[in-house]
Amino acid sequence: MTGAELLEYIRTDLLRDSAQPYLWSDELIFKYINEAQDFMVRATYCLVDSTTPAYTQIATANGTAEYDLDELVLHVLSARKSTDSTHMRDWTNRVVPSHLLTTTGAPVAYNLDESQQTIRFYPTPDDTYTIYLRVARMPIESITDANSPEISRRFHMDLGEYVAYKCQIQNDVDGNNQSSADRFKASWDARVLSAKREYYRLRHGANPTAVVNWTGKRR
Repeated sequence: MTGAELLEYIRTDLLRDSAQPYLWSDELIFKYINEAQDFMVRATYCLVDSTTPAYTQIATANGTAEYDLDELVLHVLSARKSTDSTHMRDWTNRVVPSHLLTTTGAPVAYNLDESQQTIRFYPTPDDTYTIYLRVARMPIESITDANSPEISRRFHMDLGEYVAYKCQIQNDVDGNNQSSADRFKASWDARVLSAKREYYRLRHGANPTAVVNWTGKRR
């Protein structure tokens, strides 16, 4: 959906706010649409990028192990050298083998320091290597009437639940509707949870026990 289509859907189908003057301005609705996309991305890591060089490529330098990640990068899902087809090992929150701490060479592993927004390669690079990253990141551009959300199209309408919730909890005589806001909030929370589960399955495969339960073949 384009931003204009999403605005029309939210205003007409969710808020029932089709008569002018509108209770909620276009500017406010777009503000909440962007909030919703940001929240969805942070909660689910659903915006995955492996092609935008500013976020997905690092050129190492001889003797330098640690590199800054762009502030839009939420998490590194995988990393590999340009000359390899296999991914490096991820040692984040794990004990790095001692021999990798003291040697130099072509990187074979990495770990992340979320507090410093950095990635560190092991062993310390001894040359220039191009590292390709697959990352979950925040949106680059704000949603307007002329463009579309960056997240997958299948989640576009979900953003409307958050927008309707935010609009209807405003402390305003005309706009406030707490019971309706509560319903939209519950629907939004459920959609975010469903998206989390979907992306977990995509990345890790289905849990065997869950598959048994889904097919009704409980043991």
